[in-house]
Amino acid sequence: MARRPLLVAVAAAALLGFVAMVATIGPDERSTTLPDPAAKDGLRETPARAQALAPSLMPGPSSPRERAEDGDPSRPLMLPHRESFRQPPPPALDRASPRPEALGPRSGTLHARIETPDGHAFRGEMELLLRHGSWAAAIPARVPAGSLSFPLAEGTYSATLRARELVSDPVEIRIAAGETTEVLLALGPGNALVGRVVLVPDRRPARGFHVRLATDALSEGPGPCGALTDDEGSFELLGLPAGPVELSVGIGRLEVARVAMEIDPEGECRIEIPVAFP
Repeated sequence: MARRPLLVAVAAAALLGFVAMVATIGPDERSTTLPDPAAKDGLRETPARAQALAPSLMPGPSSPRERAEDGDPSRPLMLPHRESFRQPPPPALDRASPRPEALGPRSGTLHARIETPDGHAFRGEMELLLRHGSWAAAIPARVPAGSLSFPLAEGTYSATLRARELVSDPVEIRIAAGETTEVLLALGPGNALVGRVVLVPDRRPARGFHVRLATDALSEGPGPCGALTDDEGSFELLGLPAGPVELSVGIGRLEVARVAMEIDPEGECRIEIPVAFP
């Protein structure tokens, strides 16, 4: 029985010693995390130690973003923000305005009467070729009653009308601001061009390409007076004016080649056009 008070006293002393030891430990050491397995110095990962190491984890000269931006493929790539994947707006398809009235702020009106070779009013699809200095445009239209009218910027133009196998002689027209200019476009037999479009370098037939007279406005498809190549890459253009012309070869809205040639009204016109297309 005498030993029980002694054991109680020893236990109480041990408990007081443990409490005193805990009281001497600082607050930072009481909140320690697990030791760092990679630490070679054997130090525990305390908040103070983590704060000291923090600057080396911030983006710096060797951050993943900067390593990706410096073009080194061996370094890890950090994907950009999704805003960076937005494509820029596509460039304008037109090298020049397809609308003649956009040539200037002052405009008049062109009223053209169109006659067939036998003197009747023309009705149907046509293409009006306009030239103003170095600028050229092909305006497709459907003529319901032998005439057409549209606004045109003031200036001097050369106008040629094509309709199927027919073509008019070039006519010079002068447009004055605020006025209507009347002109007669008489159609006559045009010239034909037979050709073939081939893909280089293996000279395979280029099927489904359109061939038309070149202008300063890129248009989709052959238009009313152009032609599409067949399975052999062959095409036939009708209603061509005599003299020098420039042909445009394309697919959809993409122009892949241009070629200049002379249309001889007295002879047979043939051409082979090589194009590079993926």
